[in-house]
Amino acid sequence: MIYDLLANSSLYSSAHARLAKGFEWLKKMDIKTEDSKIEIQGEDVFAIVQSYNTYPKEERRFESHRTYLDIQYVFEGEEIMYYAPTSELQVSEAYDAERDVAFYVDPKSNVAIPVKAGQFTIFYPAEMHKPGLIIYTKFVRKVVVKVKL
Repeated sequence: MIYDLLANSSLYSSAHARLAKGFEWLKKMDIKTEDSKIEIQGEDVFAIVQSYNTYPKEERRFESHRTYLDIQYVFEGEEIMYYAPTSELQVSEAYDAERDVAFYVDPKSNVAIPVKAGQFTIFYPAEMHKPGLIIYTKFVRKVVVKVKL
């Protein structure tokens, strides 16, 4: 898991060519882009632009992926994203390959990460995370860039 400012994304771009492509797109993204799925490099790198009201912790589930990593970038508002160690996995909904997601029971140990406008997280496949939760503001505009590994 990585947590940083978009301004520092060059520190991570060398990890994978597709990761660099995702950051490149984020830096050029028009903040007026409507909610949609946007292909950046076919199905290897794509973005999901989202607008929503954040949720109470109890209304979201921990999730992980196998095929894609997530760059979750907040460009308006703020939210809490939880991260938990994979050693505490207890599956609540088995992996769905078509949606590239599995869901989990809340683990005993987790870390709350406050993500504000201009900040991003990277969740690698198999890293449990629970995004979209209430901090102080309720409305969030966010992009999740999916990068196939």
